[in-house]
Amino acid sequence: MDMVIRDGGNPVGYFYDLHMLVLLGGRERTGEEMQALFAQAGLQILRFIPTGGPQEIIEAEKM
Repeated sequence: MDMVIRDGGNPVGYFYDLHMLVLLGGRERTGEEMQALFAQAGLQILRFIPTGGPQEIIEAEKM
């Protein structure tokens, strides 16, 4: 479960992205960036499941 930045998505995601950058030196990721990150770990994302909140459940399997 993680925040996924979407174009035209929940504006809270953009706030969290800025928050992560300023306070922690990190950032939130887009769906494409999540797919690349998971692929590096040997995982394939099957789907993103909306939760009604700012985070999504990311369903993945081993490649």
